[in-house]
Amino acid sequence: MIALNPPWGLVGCRASIFANWPKRSRRQRKPTVASVAKQASKAGLKVARYEVPPDGTVVVVTGKGEATEASNPWLDDLTKVKQ
Repeated sequence: MIALNPPWGLVGCRASIFANWPKRSRRQRKPTVASVAKQASKAGLKVARYEVPPDGTVVVVTGKGEATEASNPWLDDLTKVKQ
């Protein structure tokens, strides 16, 4: 008859071999603009804009947004209807 749990300790041998091996650490993903916006709204921040520099980080600029001047000549051209 074959013993299911042998006395010499081979049951669970595989788990004991891999127990001391270092675990591979995974690289964390960068947060998306959507996830950062969700976190900012959950925290109650008044966000003026979000910036994404070339390195891929997300910068949150808080405060009131910049207002454009009414006498801006570039905006005057946009109000004219082109025919």
